[in-house]
Amino acid sequence: MNSYKYVSAAVVALLMTSACMAEVDGQQAGVETASLTVEVSKIRNNDGRVMLALYDHKEAFNAADEVRAYASMSSKVVNSHLRVTFENLPASKYAAIIFHDENSNGAFDMKRGEPLEGYGVSGALHALDEPTFKKASVLVGDGKQTIAVKMHYYK
Repeated sequence: MNSYKYVSAAVVALLMTSACMAEVDGQQAGVETASLTVEVSKIRNNDGRVMLALYDHKEAFNAADEVRAYASMSSKVVNSHLRVTFENLPASKYAAIIFHDENSNGAFDMKRGEPLEGYGVSGALHALDEPTFKKASVLVGDGKQTIAVKMHYYK
């Protein structure tokens, strides 16, 4: 299993999403919603954008199934840090996959199987860690929750 499979699949998910969104339209009568803030650290520069995919099912996350990402968005980097909040999320577990599209070409650039841009997965302890959905996810219920993701650069 390639440790970059998560990011490669997330790239496809982000490119297939017609509207990048940071607010999810999940507000329905009788359904309690909450917010999830994703804090991305260790971004090496302010170039390009950070792409983020949010998953709410272990099968989709563990398989890096780009079609079933719950939500996705992209954002500019400011001061080598990024903080994004997804609003109106139904109670569930969520995990995040990110990559730093430094050259803004909409692709996760690789050379000879090695990533040229930064990537990260919630719950990952180091660059080659492949956390399961259980390890990578946080439970979002009432109120607000935060998930931290470290950006990793191969070189």
